[in-house]
Amino acid sequence: MPNVRVLRQAAYFAGSVFITVELADFPMPIFANWKANAVAISLVNLLICLIAFATGILAFRMLKARAIRVLTPILAGLLSGIEIIQFAPFSFPLAFPWYIVVGVLSSIAPMILTLLILGYVFSKRKDPLSLSEVK
Repeated sequence: MPNVRVLRQAAYFAGSVFITVELADFPMPIFANWKANAVAISLVNLLICLIAFATGILAFRMLKARAIRVLTPILAGLLSGIEIIQFAPFSFPLAFPWYIVVGVLSSIAPMILTLLILGYVFSKRKDPLSLSEVK
């Protein structure tokens, strides 16, 4: 079971990913059948948020020997959200259902790469004595 620090950092990362994709997709349901589109877009964004949370837990467990500031997962989440928006049909999930499934599942790769790179670059290595406290 991950400790509270890892869960909190993963929540910061997933929250910033969710906010980014939700704000980018917000104007899209204006077209015909906007209620169904809005619900579908929100469900896809929530699925992306859950995947981002799991990705964050995995990445922060890999980086457990490093001290990571709060701003790093937020910045990584914003960048990951912008990367995920490149899968354009997230805006129209009812029109491209298989593309959405493949896109959501493949979004793990850019998210974890961004999180690991930024987490490693902007973090500091902990001293060996504090590693026993992390476990």
